[in-house]
Amino acid sequence: GTMKSKTALPKVLRRMVLPTSPWREPRGARGAAVMEVVTAAGLELFAEKPSRQVTVVDIAKRASVARASMLLQFPDGISDVLAAAVNVEYERILDVEKQLWDRKPPKTVLDAMYRLVEAIHSRAVATGNLYANLLSEALQTSGPHRGHVDGAFGLLGTMFAFRAGADLGDNEGWVSSNSIALGEALARSTWSASASDWAVSGLMKYKDGTAPSALSLSYVIAEALLPRLREYARDLPPKPIVEVKQRTTNRQRRVSSR
Repeated sequence: GTMKSKTALPKVLRRMVLPTSPWREPRGARGAAVMEVVTAAGLELFAEKPSRQVTVVDIAKRASVARASMLLQFPDGISDVLAAAVNVEYERILDVEKQLWDRKPPKTVLDAMYRLVEAIHSRAVATGNLYANLLSEALQTSGPHRGHVDGAFGLLGTMFAFRAGADLGDNEGWVSSNSIALGEALARSTWSASASDWAVSGLMKYKDGTAPSALSLSYVIAEALLPRLREYARDLPPKPIVEVKQRTTNRQRRVSSR
């Protein structure tokens, strides 16, 4: 008889995500409803024009709420609305990534990273000025605003770290503080590229004389960082819980797969 050669089946890539927690607990009986309509109004206005041209009065008017009601939920005004908007946009990025993942399932971890890059760029293209307006808030890593830990780049950086280890099982380890930090750098550069055309794209030329797009530059950076992300992900103890520090309290978020 003939002996069939055994070929190891490729591992199924896992799409791990971290959920956001509420940006801020609503105040008063109508607080949640006011926060929702104000954030939606802010997202619309920030997509239409530069944030420096948007006022609290503009947002309250668009949301059809009293200025005092808005400031009860967003006491720091525009900066608070920007922070809340980052949270919402993080969720929307993951929704688009899920659609891209389902439509074109990644076959490699680099493909998995590309789907997240594509989701960020796709949302930026679809939302006008929004990503440029959210850039400064999304990059903020300290201070009174919680965008960083509740839905901005802290979580996107972790998502890139997860994608780089998407083929690793729980017993192999797939996330570390080093990989999250490097994922953070990738998230920031991708967001920055998606928010505006990088000046460097006008300086770089391909062999055919064309200039790389912001998306193609993000592909290059993701591919360049992947080996180091993989190095950090290997040979680590499994870490299914990620610690997130907010103000003076430590909270734990369980990783889920969607």
